Amino acid sequence: MSSKNVEALMSSIRSPKKTILRADRSNLSNLPLEKIRQKPMTSVAIFSYNSLTTLSSGMVFEIANFGWKHSLTELHLDHNQIEIIPREISLFMQLRVLTFENNHVRSLPRDLGKLIKLEVLLFSHNEVLEIPLEFGQLTSLRKLSFTGNLVRKFPPNLARLENLRKVNFENNPIIYPPPDVTKQGWNVIRSYLNEPLKFITKRYTSCSNLSNASKFSDRSDLSDLSRTSRGSLGEMTSALRRVLIVPEARQSFASFLEKEYSLENLLFWQEVEHLNSIESQLQPEDYETEATKIYWKYIQEKTDDNCIDQTEKNTLAVNLSFEIKTRCSETFAKCQNEKKTDL
Repeated sequence: MSSKNVEALMSSIRSPKKTILRADRSNLSNLPLEKIRQKPMTSVAIFSYNSLTTLSSGMVFEIANFGWKHSLTELHLDHNQIEIIPREISLFMQLRVLTFENNHVRSLPRDLGKLIKLEVLLFSHNEVLEIPLEFGQLTSLRKLSFTGNLVRKFPPNLARLENLRKVNFENNPIIYPPPDVTKQGWNVIRSYLNEPLKFITKRYTSCSNLSNASKFSDRSDLSDLSRTSRGSLGEMTSALRRVLIVPEARQSFASFLEKEYSLENLLFWQEVEHLNSIESQLQPEDYETEATKIYWKYIQEKTDDNCIDQTEKNTLAVNLSFEIKTRCSETFAKCQNEKKTDL
């Protein structure tokens, strides 16, 4: 066998001929099961530009078990009237390209995150409200398009997708990250999603005059910090400390907290920090009195007339969970009981 023939044979092995089922522009209202049965090892299925409205779970399950779950690498369902995508779509584990553009899809099944070989995912011009967190598992994804939907937030774990290079989210009411970040493109968005608080702190400290930091006080993006990857938690904590230390940055952060009805958390932190800073200047009984005031002011939701001034009675309690508040109350009561025993 000549070298050219060997090369041709190897090429055909590396790139086997695709079996294509074309049923686009066929005025279909349902998937053509008879055609599908005739091509059990189809690798590319094209059902674009039809009138498909429903993909039932049973139908998708049946098609997958015809053999498509082992062979299908491309599925094109764009330009139809589909409203719901069944979770069984994840049975096509070999999928590399999935197109659902120009339909009426509002929600996406979390099981899409199981398609770990997926490289191209196109959902532009639908009515999608939210991107599932499970999309962070699509490690092979190279192109993602959600132009013209109703998405408000990027899921933070999209930043983990190292192969993702092309991301389109134009014409969505995005609030997280904020517009001044999203307009700079995917690389900046990725950096922001990885370390949002560090990104914000850098913006503060890079200002020639820190008094200008107030222009960031309208940001509502800190509400998603809890969903950031754990790997950057240490750096985020350090960045938060710096925000709290710089007076101008702390004031801007306070403005944000006030809008979120959680300013009391920062006030609580400030009072505790102040008390700790003057501990050496106070007598033990005075320190205990001040600590007791802070406790009754922020932790105990129902204040006692004898414990704090009347002017402090209406102060909001710290936004802690019921479990933590209960633990604080139990600890405080225990300390009070120990004090009485000592007396």
